[in-house]
Amino acid sequence: ASLAIGLMMGRAGIEAVRSAISTLVSGPQPITSKLALVVPVITVAVKAGMFWRMKRWGEAAGSPAIRASARDNLSDILAAGVVLLGVATTELGLPLADPLAALGVSVWIFRNAYAVLAESVRHLSGGAASPELYEQVQQAIEGVPGVLGIDQLIIEYVGPQVRADIHVTMDSQTTLQSVHLVSHAVREAVEAVPGVDHAFIHPEPDKRLP
Repeated sequence: ASLAIGLMMGRAGIEAVRSAISTLVSGPQPITSKLALVVPVITVAVKAGMFWRMKRWGEAAGSPAIRASARDNLSDILAAGVVLLGVATTELGLPLADPLAALGVSVWIFRNAYAVLAESVRHLSGGAASPELYEQVQQAIEGVPGVLGIDQLIIEYVGPQVRADIHVTMDSQTTLQSVHLVSHAVREAVEAVPGVDHAFIHPEPDKRLP
C-alpha cells in the first residue's frame, strides 16, 4: 500500500512539473472566481487535520502505509498553499510567481515520494534495520543475566517489522536447563523492543572459556 502511495505521489510531482512548464510557455489564465481563494484555504485546514491524525496513527500502529498517507497529506497542504500564493500573486500582477512556485512544490513532492518509496522497497526486499534499532537490540541482549557476549546479530525487515537472528555466547559448563531459560529470556527481551516481530536465539559456548 505504501509503495502504491509513493508511486502516486511521484505521478503528482510529474503533473505539477508539466502544469508549471505549460503555464510558463502559454502564460497564466486570468482568475475570475473568488472560489480560487476559498478552496485552497479550506483544503489547507482539512489536510492539516488529516496530516496530524494520520501521523499519530501511523506512529502508534507502526504502519508505513499510514505514515505514507500522512506524507501525502503534507504534500497536499503545500500544494494548496502554493495555489493560494499563485492566485494572490496573479492578482498583484506577478503571473510568473505561480508556475515557479509550482516547480518548487514538485521538488518537495518528489522528495517525499522518494522517502516513501525507499522505505517501502527496504521493507519488501528485507533491508537491514537502522543502527539505532541495532543498538536497542544489543542493549536488550546484554542486559540478560547469563549472556557473556554476542557472536552474531542480524536484523532484517520482514514487512514493516524486523526479525532478529542472534547468536549469544554462554558459559560452556552451564546446564541445558539454564541455557534454555537464558535463551527464552533473551528472546523476550528482544521482542519487547518496539519494531521487533520475532527473535531467533542460538546459544553458543564462549570460546574464551575452557
